[in-house]
Amino acid sequence: MEDEIKKIVAAYFGFKPTISSENLEINIIPGGKEKIRVKWEEHIGNLSGVARVSPLDIMYEMGWENNEENYSRAVEMLKSAAGNEGYYLVEVKGKYLLINTKYRR
Repeated sequence: MEDEIKKIVAAYFGFKPTISSENLEINIIPGGKEKIRVKWEEHIGNLSGVARVSPLDIMYEMGWENNEENYSRAVEMLKSAAGNEGYYLVEVKGKYLLINTKYRR
């Protein structure tokens, strides 16, 4: 599963081809099991075919201004949901991505 997550993260953040997914250092963050209301089918990646949401997606949906404080708030929301089955919150180079492996194309 970790290899698939690395490929999703590399594609989402555009690390390929400069950094191969095999060499990408990721941190999978454990979290709570709060439900997060997301229309996952609208967040399926073209390359990965798996649903994923970033803090910027949360900020946009909430109508929050793009600043460091709101980014941190959005990360905390993602952390609270990261413990649900099939969810993986990944941190790489200070960026976060919540991946829901249950929603695929």
